[in-house]
Amino acid sequence: LDEDSSAYANLKREALSLRLENDALNEKVAELEEARAQYIAQEEGLTEKLKEDGAFFAHEKDIMEMTRKIQEVDYKIAGLRHKHHHNIKDVGSLKRTMSLIEKRGKVTTLIDKTEEALDRGE
Repeated sequence: LDEDSSAYANLKREALSLRLENDALNEKVAELEEARAQYIAQEEGLTEKLKEDGAFFAHEKDIMEMTRKIQEVDYKIAGLRHKHHHNIKDVGSLKRTMSLIEKRGKVTTLIDKTEEALDRGE
């Protein structure tokens, strides 16, 4: 294994793929956070109506629906962040493996040069 091997190229390709996936995950989280903020604003509006009307049952269905939407978005965000975290860990593992391959290649090169020098009597 060395930096020119197909295994090393596959590691680089996979690391890049995970980074790109994380970029997409970050964009999706941002979209969901925006939707969540809108739901919260709507929920606060319903709460204000409730305070004005004093009748929970008149707005119960709307409040429960908005709360359900907020929870649904929260679950989606949590799932995306979990995937993002695992991708970061995987990229770290790939980078460590690539670093080991690079170091091994440098050591092998150094050994080869040393053996060549010894063979020449230097």
